[in-house]
Amino acid sequence: MKCKFLTLSATLLLNSQASAATGIDQLFNEMGGTDKDIEISKLNTEFKQQNLKGSKSRLWPSLSLNFTANKSADSAIPVSTSSLGTGVRSGSGLGDQSSSNSYLDAENLNEGWVGQLSLGYFVFAKYAISEDIKRSEYELKSATIQESLTFDQKKAQVLQLILEWQWLNQMKTPIEQASKVMTRIQKHSKRRSNLLYSRRDRIDLEEKVASVEYSRIKIIEGLSLIEAALRTYIPSINKEKLSSLPKTRIEYPLPQKSKIEKKYFKQSRSYKLSEFSVKSAQGWKNVADWNRSWIPTVYWTAGYSQTGNYENQTNDNGFSTSLIFSFN
Repeated sequence: MKCKFLTLSATLLLNSQASAATGIDQLFNEMGGTDKDIEISKLNTEFKQQNLKGSKSRLWPSLSLNFTANKSADSAIPVSTSSLGTGVRSGSGLGDQSSSNSYLDAENLNEGWVGQLSLGYFVFAKYAISEDIKRSEYELKSATIQESLTFDQKKAQVLQLILEWQWLNQMKTPIEQASKVMTRIQKHSKRRSNLLYSRRDRIDLEEKVASVEYSRIKIIEGLSLIEAALRTYIPSINKEKLSSLPKTRIEYPLPQKSKIEKKYFKQSRSYKLSEFSVKSAQGWKNVADWNRSWIPTVYWTAGYSQTGNYENQTNDNGFSTSLIFSFN
């Protein structure tokens, strides 16, 4: 029941207009930098942004610069026609592509070096890259909505606590005044004779004094509990900051009946969050559908290599190119 009440409060308060916006906004800004749930949602959004950039980067060619030096006559120097790290994650089903290495004869080159510059590009990647980019975009949209939803839910909870604190604080003064008046009456009754105050009157008076005192103590305890709850969201908040806030008022204009379904269903963030989650899951399925063993990945590479020794003798190996068909 409590969770439903908080969810309803969040829905109502997030679409409301609150007075004293300046002071409360400062509290909200402070909360945004200290609350762990908000921090986690921000980091998740940043992660999805970087993930999308990584997915899009695979549409660009890959450039690789390799250099190998050898001082031993017992081993040959490898000359790779392509050694390109494509940056494709295993999630898309596309691995790094590289062509086979060739070797220089150690008898012809006892000591030397090899330098190579190569370029590679996915000619055909089973459409898995484009599907993976769409999936990453939907995940980023979901993370952005979840971040705003988390922040607004925290704001709603803080607003609710502030309203309760102000309501209890408003009741505190008259209750304290009533407690003082009842205590004076009780003291006065003890100094009077039984003709003015019977035993029953004194018992009734004591019960009323105890009831008023109990209400005063409960209000003080309630204020302390609310302040402690607010400090879990805003550690620096105290009684002085709360007292300096003008009275907060919530107004919620009800939409027209014909717009209720559109406003609270199709345009709601919860609905969009579910929609993007479904599309993201569909993206994973599309990537998996394209990663069939009988559908090849076509990768093209081109490179230039040069070899030399430590006697300033160089050998231009020229350009090389290859077209790789990979069946997973």
